[in-house]
Amino acid sequence: MQATKEKKTTKVRRDPLPRSTDGVRFRVINKDPNKKYVLVNKAQTEYGVNEYLAMGYDVTEYRSGGASIAGGRNCKPGDIPEYMGTVLMEIDKERADYIDQHGLYGDGGQERADRIEDAIVDKRGQVVDTLRGLHGGNGRQASYISMVNETGSPEVEEGPL
Repeated sequence: MQATKEKKTTKVRRDPLPRSTDGVRFRVINKDPNKKYVLVNKAQTEYGVNEYLAMGYDVTEYRSGGASIAGGRNCKPGDIPEYMGTVLMEIDKERADYIDQHGLYGDGGQERADRIEDAIVDKRGQVVDTLRGLHGGNGRQASYISMVNETGSPEVEEGPL
């Protein structure tokens, strides 16, 4: 008599949907579309509250129906939204965009980063930085590197970079 074989079935794995690693507690709710919001650590000295105040940010005061932190305590009008050592700060979106593009004093930001990149990347998208021996594949050769260990015998010899 032939034995019946049971067909083994495996359960289908069901993973939870992806979600923010910051969680929803640090999400800013009731945002004004004309403002940019940041959560700033009150205890931090570098890029802390004073640094953001110097850049033109203001500490957000809670207004009825105004911006707040989702996980923060219930605020009353005039309170400062805080949560787990962070305080909510805001700035006009136009000013924030200017700082991002041109830097705080007009001499940095993304515009400066683009100028630096243009200086080291040629039109073909290859890095051209002769100080590091990178020549963008244009036929020029870098110097040879030769290292000798303490006994005087050659350990590593490399050709063009």
